[in-house]
Amino acid sequence: MSLPPASTIPVTDDNKTGPPLPPPPPCGPPPPPPPPAVGDPVGGIKKRRVRSFFWKPIPEDQVKGRANLWTQLPVQQQQYYIDVQTIEELFSQTDCQSSGVTSVTRGGKTRGSLRETKDEISILDWKRGMNVGIYLKQFKKSNQDIIEDIRHGNSQSYRAELLKELLKLLPETEEVRQHDIHTHTHTHTHTQTLC
Repeated sequence: MSLPPASTIPVTDDNKTGPPLPPPPPCGPPPPPPPPAVGDPVGGIKKRRVRSFFWKPIPEDQVKGRANLWTQLPVQQQQYYIDVQTIEELFSQTDCQSSGVTSVTRGGKTRGSLRETKDEISILDWKRGMNVGIYLKQFKKSNQDIIEDIRHGNSQSYRAELLKELLKLLPETEEVRQHDIHTHTHTHTHTQTLC
């Protein structure tokens, strides 16, 4: 049995359907396009990250009516040209992870790319390793120089308080054991590959 079309259905008090409802309004304009990706420069030119500068504004009374760069320029030369390319070259930050270039850090140690550091094995937990690193940075010498100073008894740059702190940072027996195991395994593996 088929139903009659909606326009032929009689309207009664029980059935208040009336004429068909109009269609719903459109959903509105489409959403805006997403912003460009972080590493995706606009126009295909890669922008370099530049060091942040913390500017301190000069009070107006120190500038107006006094001889300075802004008051000595001729009136007709009100356009200031900023050489952005030179500023980027002088103050850009290098991205060590993506470049793969080895850089020298303070103390004469080298820091390579992320791929090179994955070969290192960490014996110390991160917190203890960070504490040792912070302690050693105060001497402003390479680790090898500190070791040589201790071996030769050079105590000019080491005060008693610093040496007491060094005693607290000496490796525990478990850390020495792990180091010995790693050194023995590494030496044994290296000897096997040579044979």
